[in-house]
Amino acid sequence: MEKLGNKSFATRIKAFREEKGISQEDLASMFGYKKQAVSHWENNGKVPRTNVLEKLAGYFNTSSDYLLGFTDDPTPRTNATEQKKPKDLLKIIEQEDYTLNGQIATQEDRQRLKKLVEVMYWDAKSQYKRK
Repeated sequence: MEKLGNKSFATRIKAFREEKGISQEDLASMFGYKKQAVSHWENNGKVPRTNVLEKLAGYFNTSSDYLLGFTDDPTPRTNATEQKKPKDLLKIIEQEDYTLNGQIATQEDRQRLKKLVEVMYWDAKSQYKRK
């Protein structure tokens, strides 16, 4: 009889566990499961719920996509919020190269733009306080 489940998950979760040198029982207790659950993961490829899968990926410093066999790259994915960290507009104005009307911004352009942004910021902030 053929085993059902995700073969990649079964193989990879077992390899990570063995690499860490922990027992099935230890891994299970870390995530609130019994040893039998980890045995099902490793032998039958039974995949746990998404929140547990993500925690396992974090614990083993990989991605859930790798555990599930969707990629062969074990590098952990970066969190979407980490990828989209907001940039400080004033630092961009001061430090990065950019153009204005097709021309590279000069140091004078940078200073004027910085002052304009600061004025707009403080004006908007005072408008917000009045409401």
